[in-house]
Amino acid sequence: MYRTDSATNLFSAALMSAGSIAASVVRCVGVIVCFTSVCLVGGVPSHAQPPGTYPPAEILRPSPTPAESGKLPIKGMMFLDVSENAIYAPGMKYERYLELERGGTNQTRRYVFDTVKIDGRVDGNRAELSVEVRVAVDATADETIEIPLAMENFHRLGPVEFFSGAENGNKLAVAVDQDSGDYELLASVAKETIVGFRMQMSARVETDVVHALDFRLPPSATEINLVSDSRDVVGVIPNRDDEVLETSADEAGRSQFKVISSGGRFTLQWGTMDRPVSVPLLEATSGISMQWNSPQDPLLQNVKMTVRDSRGPISSFKLRIPPGASLRDDPKLITSGQFGQQVELSKPDAGDAELFQVTIPKFERRQSIVLEFRLEIPSDSPTAKNPLALQVPVVAEALRNQGTINITTGADYRLRWHQRSYVKNTTPAAEDETAVDQRSYSFQFIRGEFTLPIWLDATKREFRVSSECDIELRDNSANLSMEIESIGNGNRSQLLSVDLADWQAPRIENARTGAPLPWYESDNLIEIEVNYTGMEESIPVLIKARRGLSEASADQADRRVELPVPRIVGSGDRRDPITIQEAIVRLSGKGRRSFVVDLERSSHLERSADAESAALERVGNGERATADPSRIGDTTRVFAVMPPESAARIVGQLVERPPRISLEHTANVKLIGDQLVTTVTWLIETPVDLEGRLRIAIPEPTPGVAADAASNVASSQGSGADDEGETSGATDGQNDSAMKQWSVEVNDRAAQLQAVTSDALADQQQATGTNTAGQASQSLQYDLVSDALADGNMEVRFIHSESVTFNPDAAEKLVEIGLPYPIVQDITLRGKIELELLGGESHDITPAEKSLTDQLVFRTLPTKTVPLRISPRAPAKSELLTGKIVVRTAISEISQHDQVIASLEGTGEFELDLEYADQTEIQVTLNGEPAAYKMVGERLVVRVPSDMQQHLIDVRLWIDRTGGGLFQSIRPLAHVGPGTGQLFWQLTVPSDCHLVWATPSVGREMQWGFDRWRLIRSPLMTETTLINRVATAQPEAIDLSPMPTGNRYLFSSMDDRSFRSMVGTRTILWMIVAGAIVFVAAVLTYIPATRNPFSAVVAIVCFAGLLAVAPDAAILVGQVTMLSLVLVIVMLAIRNLVLPTPSRVLTSTRETRLDSSSQSRRQPPDYRPPSSIAVTHSIGPEDVSKSADEVAS
Repeated sequence: MYRTDSATNLFSAALMSAGSIAASVVRCVGVIVCFTSVCLVGGVPSHAQPPGTYPPAEILRPSPTPAESGKLPIKGMMFLDVSENAIYAPGMKYERYLELERGGTNQTRRYVFDTVKIDGRVDGNRAELSVEVRVAVDATADETIEIPLAMENFHRLGPVEFFSGAENGNKLAVAVDQDSGDYELLASVAKETIVGFRMQMSARVETDVVHALDFRLPPSATEINLVSDSRDVVGVIPNRDDEVLETSADEAGRSQFKVISSGGRFTLQWGTMDRPVSVPLLEATSGISMQWNSPQDPLLQNVKMTVRDSRGPISSFKLRIPPGASLRDDPKLITSGQFGQQVELSKPDAGDAELFQVTIPKFERRQSIVLEFRLEIPSDSPTAKNPLALQVPVVAEALRNQGTINITTGADYRLRWHQRSYVKNTTPAAEDETAVDQRSYSFQFIRGEFTLPIWLDATKREFRVSSECDIELRDNSANLSMEIESIGNGNRSQLLSVDLADWQAPRIENARTGAPLPWYESDNLIEIEVNYTGMEESIPVLIKARRGLSEASADQADRRVELPVPRIVGSGDRRDPITIQEAIVRLSGKGRRSFVVDLERSSHLERSADAESAALERVGNGERATADPSRIGDTTRVFAVMPPESAARIVGQLVERPPRISLEHTANVKLIGDQLVTTVTWLIETPVDLEGRLRIAIPEPTPGVAADAASNVASSQGSGADDEGETSGATDGQNDSAMKQWSVEVNDRAAQLQAVTSDALADQQQATGTNTAGQASQSLQYDLVSDALADGNMEVRFIHSESVTFNPDAAEKLVEIGLPYPIVQDITLRGKIELELLGGESHDITPAEKSLTDQLVFRTLPTKTVPLRISPRAPAKSELLTGKIVVRTAISEISQHDQVIASLEGTGEFELDLEYADQTEIQVTLNGEPAAYKMVGERLVVRVPSDMQQHLIDVRLWIDRTGGGLFQSIRPLAHVGPGTGQLFWQLTVPSDCHLVWATPSVGREMQWGFDRWRLIRSPLMTETTLINRVATAQPEAIDLSPMPTGNRYLFSSMDDRSFRSMVGTRTILWMIVAGAIVFVAAVLTYIPATRNPFSAVVAIVCFAGLLAVAPDAAILVGQVTMLSLVLVIVMLAIRNLVLPTPSRVLTSTRETRLDSSSQSRRQPPDYRPPSSIAVTHSIGPEDVSKSADEVAS
């Protein structure tokens, strides 16, 4: 339906009324009045439609929706399908596209159905219904929403009665969708409202075999009360299971149906119970479970049978049970309540004892029913030769009888059967032999007429045992942990006999729970009662014991140790056979002595093939795994007892094993006020038990060394302190530091340091055969005592604090720090040893050597003291003034060298920003002496002391570089930045390289001059002049680095960041310029149009532009161009001399030459081809007069 505005509607009405003017004058006057009103209101003249024509298209079609301000109107959208084909969707807006894209997540529903109630009456094939609907609608403001009601198969008989929600100005209406035929509720409400309405409707009732009425309702709680004109009928709702259907009869005997549903689509069917069905289509699906404990016991079948009839409700059917079976009770209809309802059984044929007639009660007849009953099948000890023929109950005359069978047997028997048709075994392979107290077997049959021969086979019992012995060896004792696992014990407890030999103090418990197990000792054997766990697996047994290690006397050459391995002897009651499958022995040690196994002397012992893998797995479960196989072998060794039931004996020796540690060392020294605090942290990992003690050494400063170092510091500072006083002070400081005590913690628990006496040191030297006299003179040895020192991972922390007294006459103070180190023969360092130096608020800590680094790295443990320098912190950078700076750069094919010479005034930190900090080699001298420096990110920092007012700093940098491309860009490797005086940059390049461009902002301190026939550039100042400008105070302190011979250039600027140049080799320049000259010559030669003055102007302008942008390159290009032009002139001269001059009798005049060089070659009337000139003939006066344009040559 198309919409038009009001003016157009009135205009159309006027046109339609004009055809009936003769019928009514009053009507005509009204039309004229209306037409006049429209014209006055619209203000636009209109014309009548000519007769016999159609209305204009713009009247019938709706006017396009005007676009909003600043937006484009959307008339449709283009989409791409899976084949990348464009599809146009007209009338699609972007909002609608978003709704479709969101799909199920677009929750824009603004209504909820409350209830639907239908009351009706059925007469013949017509049903008259009263439908009452309640809907909760959210506020819609001025918008009208459409609420689908479905019910497309219902027909409304009258107007809709709104009994709720029509107040408060709400707009409500019920309409029919033109496309689907569904009813829709159109609602526009101001606030949330419960809308209730009632409709009188009719529907068609199908009366084919049974009466049927379709319901197509909205999703809501629905109640249907329907009165039928049929009597003694049964109602059913096919293919739905959630509806509640009640059938009753009124006083007149008419059937009444009450349906409680959740809405949707369903069909209510009803019909008479005794209506004959010519051919019922019955299908039966049975689930049969049977329990068979022994061959003598009868076989009980629990049957759950589902019977279906696709043609209507089931009233009765015939049931056939297996031959010889008997019903234990009557079948029950379990679909009629919690406890079920018994059905009526009868004998349709007295001669057939297995056939029964099952009759369903009237009000329980449905298309699908479920019956439950039990059968008993006698069993006469069936065997493999005389099996039991198993059959199942079936529905006689059914189209299909199928189902499943589940047979459960006891643990002492297994079910056996013969394969037959129509039945197959579906028992999983793993479940068939599962070790449980009951075994289950499942089958599936697809036809009821089958016979499955089955019988029970007795189970053979076997008791299978495996053991694992873990023996942990210590210095003087051994601990045993033996775990026994048994499989195959069916349904009773079992006695295990274990021979522990001379192992003492046994403790026997459940390996899973730790609960003690009952046991007793009999004939030197341990009898253990193993209980049954409900499966074929018994409770695992854990035996713990210990024994001492006794060696032979020391005077004997053979000092061996023997260890008996506990073994399983057998089951105590001997009721079932026992099989020992495996006996594994694991040896591990934690003491200072290692047990070396002698396999030749040991009995019934073999190395296990998977010893290494087993050790890895065991270490990974409880300890930290290591990648060293040798250490794994020392920790855990795996052996196998062969044969497993034999009495094995381990023979070996105890060998002393020195401590072996893996050490990760970190340390830091920090200054807090006047306290110098040293913190050393060890992360130790050892496979050997340290037994609570570790020998360490702490270096102490030597008095002579400290005095010399202090005197050197005093002399280097130029102070007037007395050397003897400094020496005595250093000696006193060393004596004080020798008395300091270190505080130690092991795993965050306090430990103790015990000084080693001279007697203990002598014993150690005698035991180890080493002389540590020199080392003892510089280090003091201690024993670190802590119960936390064992095996595995440990953290040891040393803390030492001493007071530092600063001398007001000396600017720096030299101290020596001793770092503890362990005295162990086998030490493995993990990573490097780092010493971090942390200064205080007013002082910095640096190494005694000339270095500003705050971190020292050692490759090995420092066994001597580490000299450190404590100096006042340098003042702010603003107190250091930078004067003139000279940067000298030398370029070669593979490297670049820079020398930065600067004059400084004051004290502070001199900084340079490096271009390639990670790749640059650095050397710094200050006032002619090597100076310390440090790297802070990309910056090079040099500390300038305050001993002098004027300083000269020399920084030399080297870096490898690769030359690539036609031209190379060169810039200094370091930048000082703004805030300095005048800067000079001297650039030296190889002899075959020339400067082609430099930054325009820098000054060129060069002059041009002639070197024979070439123009060259020479610096205005020599190197000596440059150094004298920078080092005005002490020029002798500067040592210039040698520069290679080549082309030198000098630049000046106020900011060294603007220094940048570009150089090119002589070969590249020649190739470029010569190539350009050849190209221009070829163009001028073969393209005559370019031989005009404009080409010369272009060339002059290009050269002037090059001269303005890159004057250096312009001069080089000019020189090479002149040389190239000279070569061109020489070649042309040679060409004229070599090539002969063509002998021509006649030459063309100027007019002919001009005509021949033009593009449009026009031939004169008397033109003669050149070939005619080459013909020999006599020339007479008449020939000369004929051609006025020819002259004699």
